[in-house]
Amino acid sequence: MDPIQKVHVQFAKDACGMIYELIAPSAPESPISQALKSGKNILNHLAYITPDLAAAAAHLEAQGCIAVSVPAPAVAFEGAHIQFFYAPLGFLIELIEQETTTLVFS
Repeated sequence: MDPIQKVHVQFAKDACGMIYELIAPSAPESPISQALKSGKNILNHLAYITPDLAAAAAHLEAQGCIAVSVPAPAVAFEGAHIQFFYAPLGFLIELIEQETTTLVFS
């Protein structure tokens, strides 16, 4: 559980190497709660790992994306900072500030 983001998180990896993150709210005020209530954005977002969150955020904003959160640590990524953006095509983008993923699957 991530008390900062107010979500439960589970990761899975398919045979092709794609990593999926399943998210459930852990509190009524979780950002995920509203999406589930509305029935919209159930496939919620795409995530990208970046070594420089500020530079990647500036790039997304230059492309017309709007920041919908401030950088904050995420338990699922060992405290790495994450930030969400709303893309002009109507979906969310998550930036994760890490050199590489530290997720390990057995």
